[in-house]
Amino acid sequence: MSGGLDVAFTSTGTAVGNAAGAMVGALTAGTALLHVTGQIETEYLDQDLAYIHEAPDQLSMLSSISKAAYRVRSVETALPTIREAVRMAQTAPSGPVSVEIPIDIQAAEVEWPADLAAPHITTLTHCSQRVAQLADQLATASGRCCGLAAAHVTRRRPWSVWSRWASAW
Repeated sequence: MSGGLDVAFTSTGTAVGNAAGAMVGALTAGTALLHVTGQIETEYLDQDLAYIHEAPDQLSMLSSISKAAYRVRSVETALPTIREAVRMAQTAPSGPVSVEIPIDIQAAEVEWPADLAAPHITTLTHCSQRVAQLADQLATASGRCCGLAAAHVTRRRPWSVWSRWASAW
């Protein structure tokens, strides 16, 4: 994992199932991952014909192990779909995004786009001083709390605030 966008390729069918554990791990870890997989020819899709390597309802399976899952439905939508998948994978909370590309679309020729710039990604930030101030207020609060919502306080020592709070009891 690079800290940027990671990319994984699998073939269709059982190979996607074999990658499921790693995809759930990436989802849990918040890893920005573009997962590109194949799919049977578009004319045979979603007909339950068990055609060559067709996995039953592969897109639903991908949706359950990914932040999002897309299917490229035409040659014209191939690059925009991949671009949206990259944007989605890198947008907070980051996670793996899968894209199915049917084999006939993979084999098609496309016009090279004029704009290959990375998609615009809005990043969310927080004020570290405000988070520390709220943590101190929580640590010195009188009375007992019935429940807490955990927050990511610092990257190095996320539990230091909770330790201070617990010791105040």
